[in-house]
Amino acid sequence: NDLPGMGREDRLCLVFPTGPELAVAYLAFAVRCTVAPLNLFLRAEELDFEYDDLPCKGLVVQKAETLQEDEKAATTVAVAQARKKKIQIILQLVPSPEAAGLFFVEKHPAGKPLSGAKLGPPLESVKREH
Repeated sequence: NDLPGMGREDRLCLVFPTGPELAVAYLAFAVRCTVAPLNLFLRAEELDFEYDDLPCKGLVVQKAETLQEDEKAATTVAVAQARKKKIQIILQLVPSPEAAGLFFVEKHPAGKPLSGAKLGPPLESVKREH
């Protein structure tokens, strides 16, 4: 769950169907950055607003081949709007066929190659101000 280029205070949007993979991805990525799960079926203008309002630095979608037709169409809209907003970190989640909630993450064809320093151990990136 270490994403080069994503810092502790950066926002990562998860735009894929509700299910065990979403729950596990939320918990896994929340260790490293701020996570914003978005409704897969938001319209283009709603996604534009969310990407700007957060502001979104990265996007994770589910691999198209693992989705139903309506979900594929919605994912295409999410990725197109991310590209329009120049969001460079675009990843795709590939669910495991063996167990619900397990997956691996790879670069989406629309995303730029990941670059930047890794964060290192998660607890070392947390600051507590008293």
